Amino acid sequence: MGTGVPLGARAYAAARAVGPGILSFALIFVAWYALTASGLVKPISMASPAAVGAVLIGGLRDGSLWPNIAASLERLVLSVSVAGALGIACGVLVGISRRLAAFVEPLAGFFNAVSGIVWLPLAITWFGLDWKTVLFVIGNTVFFILFFNTLVGVRAVPSVYEQAV
Repeated sequence: MGTGVPLGARAYAAARAVGPGILSFALIFVAWYALTASGLVKPISMASPAAVGAVLIGGLRDGSLWPNIAASLERLVLSVSVAGALGIACGVLVGISRRLAAFVEPLAGFFNAVSGIVWLPLAITWFGLDWKTVLFVIGNTVFFILFFNTLVGVRAVPSVYEQAV
């Protein structure tokens, strides 16, 4: 059943592969703790690790954590599904049609260049502090990623294969 490599050597190799990633998270956690414990950052600006842990435990105890996680996942799945389908469909259409590409690509490039954080105040203005704002911001990000990747993928198909149909 073994691979011929002793269990200790495999565990060491796994720890060595994961170690740098864990170290980076540990350093961020230490910096977070140091900033909040020293008072350099006010609690209103950044909650301490202890405060976050207390809210997490409170949510587990009163049962409110799981419904909130479910609601967040529902919004995520909905926005990714709709924006993903639209991004792929539009990417294929624009990748196939040079006329459509001449019209759509400059607009898509412009809207894609607008940073994600810029969309947040606009989305709040348009939709208010509602679930629609979350759907829009996630959907906006997913749409452009899939649109441009699909577009590049369609254009990368050699013309020989296009005429094979």
